[in-house]
Amino acid sequence: MVARLISSEFLPFVTELAATSGIALPKLSLTQATWQVLEQRIPIKKKERTALESSARKRYIAAPLLHQQSSAPAVQQSLRALHDHVQGSIIRSKHESGAKVLSLSPIEATVLRERFSNLLIEEDRQYQLARRRSPIVGEIDQISTTAATTTTFSGFA
Repeated sequence: MVARLISSEFLPFVTELAATSGIALPKLSLTQATWQVLEQRIPIKKKERTALESSARKRYIAAPLLHQQSSAPAVQQSLRALHDHVQGSIIRSKHESGAKVLSLSPIEATVLRERFSNLLIEEDRQYQLARRRSPIVGEIDQISTTAATTTTFSGFA
């Protein structure tokens, strides 16, 4: 079974990008149309194309850019459009015009970046503390005590 690179939810965005770029999309598959539009709009190197061809879905965050207010009409409209068209990809959202966490393939994220230039669409990176010793911070040991060594202070209940 071949995994799909782009969901049919993204057809309106690809069609709109094609229209604004002056690209006619004759009977092409959605994936072929997406590649044609993206290659016309942004230079894609061979190495980047290989990364975009991955069908592995990752978590992405869609939020207003740092210098924009989230109450700006264009930002609100963009977040609502995301809410309306890609509901199947939304993992978490406070409300229809709020920041969203999405499950997307890399090519879907690229389409959203092109379509919604007023939003920040970045991969959600989950950071963890390093388990190895670092030169700045010594080794972090887990603190554990037995029940027999605990002390109850009077006056604190």
